[in-house]
Amino acid sequence: MKQKNKSLVFHYNTIGHGRTTPKLLRIQLSPEFTKIDFGYITDPIYINGGWIKMAPTTFIENNVSKEKYVLTKAEGIPLAPTKHNFQSKKD
Repeated sequence: MKQKNKSLVFHYNTIGHGRTTPKLLRIQLSPEFTKIDFGYITDPIYINGGWIKMAPTTFIENNVSKEKYVLTKAEGIPLAPTKHNFQSKKD
């Protein structure tokens, strides 16, 4: 039996990533959307952990077809130029 609403979840490690954060954690593909989850650890060089923002021009790219999928919505992280300022190093 074929499932029409099946979604795929890919969990990524740090291969292909620099040592900085945010880290790509997982990509969830479904017929309705593609969801990308990131993890972020505040930088200890800042008193309150610093800040974070997402570029509104962010995209993912299919390595084979080179087709690009542009960011359409962000949750839990503001789009630049707005920044989220952390309240502590534990945020």
